[in-house]
Amino acid sequence: MGASSRLCRRTTKFDFATILAANPDTDHHKYAELCCAKAQTSREVLETDCIRAFLDNKGSGWFAELYDDVKSAVAT
Repeated sequence: MGASSRLCRRTTKFDFATILAANPDTDHHKYAELCCAKAQTSREVLETDCIRAFLDNKGSGWFAELYDDVKSAVAT
């Protein structure tokens, strides 16, 4: 289970995997709408929380690696 899924379970008391299992034919672009309805929160709040959980899980070294990759790509 990813960091975002764990955060959603902890803060909004719902399980992302359960939502996906209950809605197997849903377009992945609609996942946020389903989760927001279940969590009774706005898309902006849910997405911000998920991004924060992802970045916290990755740690500070992840950004340094991303920065180096971007810098190398721009230099070429």
